[in-house]
Amino acid sequence: MFRSRNSGRWLVIGMQLVLALLLLGAWEWSARRDITFQFFVSRPSKIADKLWQWITAGDLHIHAFHTTLETVAGFLLGVVAGLILALVCFYSPLVYRVIQPAVDVANAMPRAVFGPLFILWFGLGLTSKAMLAASLVLFIVFFGTLSGLQEVEENVLHKVRLMGASRLDLLLHVQLPSALVWVFSSLRSSVGFALAGAVIGEYMGAGRGVGFQIALSQGNLDSTGVFAGLLVLSMMVLVMNGLLRRVERLLTPWRVS
Repeated sequence: MFRSRNSGRWLVIGMQLVLALLLLGAWEWSARRDITFQFFVSRPSKIADKLWQWITAGDLHIHAFHTTLETVAGFLLGVVAGLILALVCFYSPLVYRVIQPAVDVANAMPRAVFGPLFILWFGLGLTSKAMLAASLVLFIVFFGTLSGLQEVEENVLHKVRLMGASRLDLLLHVQLPSALVWVFSSLRSSVGFALAGAVIGEYMGAGRGVGFQIALSQGNLDSTGVFAGLLVLSMMVLVMNGLLRRVERLLTPWRVS
């Protein structure tokens, strides 16, 4: 079973690599033969050269580090705030009914409009970017966790109560484990939103970061630099999602094989 599952995983990875090479090859070929306009879409070889220039100049690791730091800080802040808010609303339906209109309005509001306010309140440093990222993560985690807690069957809770379980026992041994599936589902979506929040903040005002580098390339009409920045962001998302999946396997071994 293990050998079959492992071989299947390598097969998928191999197919993904082949597909990526085919797409990159088609992109390079069409750009070199002027089928696509290089000014707008560049080409893979030029993007690779741009990335190498950033690496040798010592810029890439600095920009990537700051964007990663902003993303992780905003992600953790949003996750903690979302979990706490979900627990409060779950154990106090009255509180949820009172704040629900405000939650719905804040969730529907485009987060980009908060960017200038966060910069005004917290400055151009890490804090404003982390707060913007957290504002995107908070509601995803909140709704996912609250839904997971509410999905626990009342019959199960009643049986555990009959066995003498306290409210804390119910939370730690029944409700939270049941909600973990919902929580991790929301966390996987939140990673991309946290990165988007950090990059949007860098667009609005920053001196470092991958978003700043993309904005600088955009200002210079350098599509190669824009695509190189997007490639760096894509790699960051893949790494973060990979780490999150590992944590999910550790915390939910009964579900993830």
